[in-house]
Amino acid sequence: MLSMIIDNISSFMYSKLLVIILIGAGVYFTIRTSFPQVRLFHSACKAVMEKPDDEDAVSSFQALMVSTASRVGTGNIVGVSSTICIGGFGAGFRVVCALVVFVGAGMEMSMLWNISDMLMGVMAIINIPVILILSNTAMKALKDYERQLKMGMNPVFKSKDIGMKEKLDCWK
Repeated sequence: MLSMIIDNISSFMYSKLLVIILIGAGVYFTIRTSFPQVRLFHSACKAVMEKPDDEDAVSSFQALMVSTASRVGTGNIVGVSSTICIGGFGAGFRVVCALVVFVGAGMEMSMLWNISDMLMGVMAIINIPVILILSNTAMKALKDYERQLKMGMNPVFKSKDIGMKEKLDCWK
């Protein structure tokens, strides 16, 4: 019974509709942001390869590698355990994901695969409206970043420059 329910949800999540929505969202944001993957590729490579001013400082490449490693590996473990301890929004979802990992160790592979497909689809469906809601703010931040680059400045994010009331300054 449970296997059939999960199978039905999984087949709906990975129907052609979800693929079309994801590809459509990718194309929409690529066009809306004027192809930043192509336009800013040189700047991204240059930023990653620049040497730090101080010999003891962490280079941009080292920071990128540590950041990627923490997101892929230990970040998941620390994130789930911190969420369980602290609570907050999304704690339940992370706990369920952790339980699925532990329960999945003793499950049949096809059932485990269907559950993971279903959870990935749920995350995509949750994230698409959030991305749409935040797209105007992200566009303002991108335009401000590009404006500062064209002026020859080292880009620094200041929330007031894009009309935000909250003080969320970073990129220092």
